[in-house]
Amino acid sequence: MASFGYRTYLPLDIYHNVFNILAEQNDYGTLKSCSLLCHDLRPISVRSLFFCVDLVEHLAFESSNGNHITVKELRSLLMDDSTAIIGSYVQSLHVTFDPEDYMGVTDSIVDKRLPEVLSKLSSVKTFALTVRPPTQIIPWDHLDPRFRAAVENIIISPCLSDLGD
Repeated sequence: MASFGYRTYLPLDIYHNVFNILAEQNDYGTLKSCSLLCHDLRPISVRSLFFCVDLVEHLAFESSNGNHITVKELRSLLMDDSTAIIGSYVQSLHVTFDPEDYMGVTDSIVDKRLPEVLSKLSSVKTFALTVRPPTQIIPWDHLDPRFRAAVENIIISPCLSDLGD
């Protein structure tokens, strides 16, 4: 049973089930509110909040599931010791990127963030990669080697069970 303060409420399994249903319904606003509302609910709600992540380089990209986070935002969470555990919560990952940022032509900070973030996600079971603009076809060997290596590591991970569209 979960004990919050002086009262005993519901078993933790009930909270897990409720938060999982909220995540399945893409109700990320409610999950975020729960994580901020009660300190005791935070670990449970954050796990559901980061279960399925739509990782975008720029906020202008559309999110397929409503739970989008920029590479910069997720990187700041993963690099902070107090929130680095979030990397193990991500089990479904959809990455939307502009290949112009990863062509190996420049050496900007943008090029380094996405591979660094991908390397911190240890429990990805479902992975999808989307190129923006969608009509653009980029040969794999033209992409930055750090980016290719990070994606290859996710693909060969023993956790991965599905490559999405």
